[in-house]
Amino acid sequence: MATPRDQIDGGNGERLRALKRKLWIWGGIFLVAQGIAAYALFGQFIPTAREYKRLKGQLELQVIKKDGALGEYRKLPNLIVDAGETFLRDAWKNTVELEIMKFHGIGTGAVAAAAANTGCGTELTTQYNPDSTRATGSLENGAGTNVFRTVGTNTVDASVAVTEWCLMSQAATGGGTLFSRVVFSAINLASGDSLQTTWDLTVE
Repeated sequence: MATPRDQIDGGNGERLRALKRKLWIWGGIFLVAQGIAAYALFGQFIPTAREYKRLKGQLELQVIKKDGALGEYRKLPNLIVDAGETFLRDAWKNTVELEIMKFHGIGTGAVAAAAANTGCGTELTTQYNPDSTRATGSLENGAGTNVFRTVGTNTVDASVAVTEWCLMSQAATGGGTLFSRVVFSAINLASGDSLQTTWDLTVE
């Protein structure tokens, strides 16, 4: 027969078990709430991170010596600038022609590429051959069904240390819309040398 003390202890044990159940329930609710809050705070950044994977470019640089021999070769990622994104939007609206975005410029600017760029930092002018004229790039398929490619070759008639490339919408220097820009360590060209630039745009 249970004593009054046993009855008290039994009651305490039942209350303890009930308290544990409440703690488990409220703990679960708290964790769910934390997960919802974290998603609300950081979830907005997920589409932005994914967007960088959907539209991306890659630049290949190939030096061609005056005698036709191949020189230095590099492969680099690129930045699609704000003006380029706007140009793509406008092309879809048919207010600009997308196929004019094919002119390859090179220069000596060393400031890092930024989304707000509107052209090469310090583009070549009289060093181009012909003067002040960017290379006209091809319009072709790249390696893959979702890859666009343009290839341009700039020849120089002076010694230059090239440190940047830009994809522009017109041949003449000093104007046009910038789509993409890449800055890199110097590639030295002598008079008569050429720099072939191959730009791939991948849409994923």
